[in-house]
Parts: sequence; C-alpha cells; structure tokens
Amino acid sequence: MKPTPHKPAAGILDTLFLLLTLCAPTAGLSATAASNAPLPVLPADLASGFIGHASGWLAEAPDHELSATEALQALEQGRFQPGERPILNFGIDRPPHWVAFRVHNPRERAVTRRVEVRNSWLDRLDAWQYRPDGSFTALHMGDTLPQGQRPVPGRYFAFDVKLPPGESLFLLRAQTPDPLMLPVSIGKIESTYLKNLLEGYGYGALYGLVIGLLAFNLVLYLRLKNPVYLTYTAFLVAFLLMNQSYTGHGFWWWWPEHPGWQQWSNVVFITLFGVAQMQFALAFLDIHGRAPRVWKAIQGLCLVLIGLVAIASVRGEQGMAVFLAIAGVLVLASAALAMGIQGMLTGQGGARLFVAASTASLTGGIITAISVMDWVPFTLLGYHAVEFGVAIEAVLLSIALSAMVREARLARMAAETVARTDPLTNIYNRRAFVEYAEAAARNDDLNGTSSSCMLMDLDFFKNLNDQLGHAAGDEALRRVSDRIGRMIRKGDILARWGGEEFVIYLPNTEALEAEQLAQRIRKAIAGMGINDAGGHSVIRLTVSIGVTTHRPETGDRRARDLEHMILAADRAMYRAKEEGRNRVVAVPGGGAAVA
Repeated sequence: MKPTPHKPAAGILDTLFLLLTLCAPTAGLSATAASNAPLPVLPADLASGFIGHASGWLAEAPDHELSATEALQALEQGRFQPGERPILNFGIDRPPHWVAFRVHNPRERAVTRRVEVRNSWLDRLDAWQYRPDGSFTALHMGDTLPQGQRPVPGRYFAFDVKLPPGESLFLLRAQTPDPLMLPVSIGKIESTYLKNLLEGYGYGALYGLVIGLLAFNLVLYLRLKNPVYLTYTAFLVAFLLMNQSYTGHGFWWWWPEHPGWQQWSNVVFITLFGVAQMQFALAFLDIHGRAPRVWKAIQGLCLVLIGLVAIASVRGEQGMAVFLAIAGVLVLASAALAMGIQGMLTGQGGARLFVAASTASLTGGIITAISVMDWVPFTLLGYHAVEFGVAIEAVLLSIALSAMVREARLARMAAETVARTDPLTNIYNRRAFVEYAEAAARNDDLNGTSSSCMLMDLDFFKNLNDQLGHAAGDEALRRVSDRIGRMIRKGDILARWGGEEFVIYLPNTEALEAEQLAQRIRKAIAGMGINDAGGHSVIRLTVSIGVTTHRPETGDRRARDLEHMILAADRAMYRAKEEGRNRVVAVPGGGAAVA
C-alpha cells in the first residue's frame, strides 16, 4: 500500500520551525553530518525499553518519497543519522522519517518478539523486516486506517515478529503532520503487555478521579443552579475528550471505524478544552461582573482561536491547525492565570487556589507542548506532564468550589439568621417566633401536651426614653432580653414582639409552671435599674405580663391556634396594666382551632 504523500503546512509554520531548528537543538536530532558508523545490534532478549539510541534515522526530502529499496540503499551509504536518545522526536509537521535498527537472535531457533511504537496519532506507519536469508515482510499501519486493520489492537501501533537465528534488520517509515515522535520498543510480548496494563491502571485512576469530580459538580449545579459548576463540568468533559483523543483511547474505544474523524479529533478537542477551561475561569473569577471589558476581550480571543483553527482545518493544513490549537490553549491558560493573580491581589475569595491550580495546569501543558513539539528533549514524564497538571488543577479547583459551597451556605445561614433576628436585642423577631412557635405547637398537638404563652410589656417605657434618651431605652431592651433569655429553658421560644413587648412560647408547660416563671421574670426585671450618664440608677424597670395555657382535653388532637393564644395573653397583659402594672395575670384557655 502506497503511503500518502506529505502535505506541507503554510509557509509561516515552516519558517517558524526552521528558525527554531536554527536557534536550538531538536532533542539531539539536529541535522549533523552523515555518519558511516554501523547500527548497533540489539539483543533479541532486550527488555521492552525504547531503542532510539540504538537506531538510525533519515528524513525524506519534501519533494521525493523514498521506497523501501531506496531507504536500504541510503542506510548502506551511511546517510542515516545516529539516534542520540531512547525516544526519537522530530517536531510538529515534519516530513516523513525513516528509522532503522538491527536485532540479533543468538539462539538456534526463532523467537517471537513485539515491536511497538507508543504514539497514537501517526497517520501512516510502514514497517519492513529483513531476515538473514534475504526474505522480508511488510506491514502498513496508521490512524488513517480503521482500528480493526491493526495487527495488534490497542492505542499504539504494535506488531509481532519472528526473529530467526542471526541478525534481522527493521525499517520503519512514519508520517504525520502532528508531532512526529517515535517511542519505539522491542521486547517480549508479556513485558509489553504488562507495561500497557500498568499504564492502563494509571489512566483508570486519572479518569476515575475526573469522572468523580465531574459527577459531583454536576450534582451541585443541578441543586444550586450556579453556572460556575456547569462550566467546571464542561471543562472536565473537554479534558476527558482531549485526553482520550491524543492518547488513542478514543480511536480504540469510541470511533474505531472512523479514521477520518481520528485525523481531526485532536485539533477539535484541544481547542474545545482551551475554550472550556477559559469559560470556567471567567465564571469562577466573576470576570463578567468585575471587569466586563476584559470578559468581552477574552470571549473575542476564544472566537479568534476557533476561527483560525477552523480556517486551517478547512484548508486541510492539519499541522498548522494542531499548532494553532496548542498555542491557543497555552495563551488562554496564561490569560486565565493572569486574571487569577489579579483576583488574588484584590483579595477575591478562592483566587489563591485558582492561581495554584492554573499554575499546575499551565506548567504541565507547557512542558507537554514543548516536549511533543521537540523544543526540549522528549521524556515520558514531559509527555504526561499535562495529565499530572490537570489532575492537580482538578483537585485544587474542586476544593475551591467546595469552599464556595460552604461559604454560600454560611452566607445563606447568616442571611436567614439576620432575617429572623431582632437587630437590637439579638433574639428572634416576630417572623421567626411565629415560624418556630407554630412548629412547637404542632409537636405539642402530636404529644397531647399542654403549652403556655406569655406576652409582656415594660411599664412606662416612654418615660424612660423621654428622660434618658433612646440610647438608654435601647440599653434597657437589651438588658431585659438578656435577663429573660438566661431564665427560660432551652426549648422555650423568646422573641421581641414589637417596641417594648416580648413574647415567649413555652412547649410542654402547664398553667402553674408558666405563672411561676412569669413571676420570677417580673421580680428579676423589677430589680433592674437604668443609670444616667453619671452612672446613677435613676429609673427602676417594671413589667406587666399576661399568661395563657392551652390544655387539650382527653383524646383531643385538634391543632391549637397560636394566634388565639397570643391574643389571650395580650388581653391578660392589658388586664395586668389596668390593675396597676408590675404584675402577672394568667387566664385559662387560649383556644384550639375549630374543627
């Protein structure tokens, strides 16, 4: 099968990489003088490690596609360059490259070994094995072909070979507009399988973490309707899609019979990831509310990135599209980090964790990007740096989002407390009293127990305000509410009813107990005095209290009427005032709701 001719990207990309090649070494693979040194010979029992340092490589001229015979001649002529690192990496949108290596089998019988190229995005990978007797076998692979045509199913390109006694020569031809890295290994099938199994466990842990955080934040969004959780969920989905695209999981699991989509899935999902990550940053940092112009500029930048990638894709310039997608993601991530730092400097909540998370993600993304683009020596740690960075980012952001949930709950509780609390005396207000007292009354109905209600009013309170001022009046109300609060039970419900009036609902309380408590409160308040500015007690406080009790008849489960009880206590309180003040008047009843 004839390999697809290489299509160069736009001139600007070629110029960029030419400058990079001139300015910096490309991972030890710079175009040095041709070496006539023979290829090292690898033992057949080599552990399944990468063999780039024991290989030779040759780049095709853009205008001439080499055949296998021509590549053999070039090898014999010493035109192959020696590999200087275990993993060969030639950068993004490079011409097709040939790799040659020799393997020696010292046994008297053939042995089976597995050759694996641990790169999931090669468009074409052609392999030839030349045996000592002159025969050869050719294989054609790549992600331009359906997954089912691979000799060994999986994320990577692998094939099993029989090594006869003696020395075998292997030629590989790799072609892709994506980063052209060739982590080639040869070893026992069991060793290769174990390596992939352990790597699979790592991805399982990563995907489990991300899916768990995704589900958790989706539930938070459904419950709280806060868009920040939805944008975070979209960010995690985009990461899963991007990761499974460039690691080969997507082509292996989700679209194995659609090689055309596989060609462009990396570009699409890398761009989607960058945009989704930025949308989360905008929502988390509330850029729309804090800096509307910045929000508009960032949204425009996202649209520009999508547009440039789309134009390159429509023109079929896959290498340019990949470069723009990766560069765009790094630019957006840098902008998100800058916004986070600005938020941190202005004391915005959660900004510190956001900066730490963004730093981890951006650092990992940069390391992976410059590794696969061959701007630094390629390593597996560098290749997986983006996954470590995003994992750290996901955990830190989830902590930040959880803190937001906690802060929102505390703020809601504080707001509810304010809404139910009298700001002067710091006890319940009328609204809260009705809510809690009605609940307590329903509980008394269920238990068939008596309950009491008392209403009290400070005597001659207007005189106190007129003589000492409203500040003294406020202090009197605070001291009275504090004194009463220390005298009632934990389950009793005390509130400021209005002005200088206080109300108490006493669950599970008989008439005698309620009247005795009212007398103790009256005496306690009668012993209080309000001081003038010189500290002298000039006004003694007294209080008039009305008490009513609801005692259900045997077998009576009718709901007691709280409003009726309060009205009865109010009438009793006015009787106390009419009879001379500073006294307690108790009345029976309080009423039940009419059936």
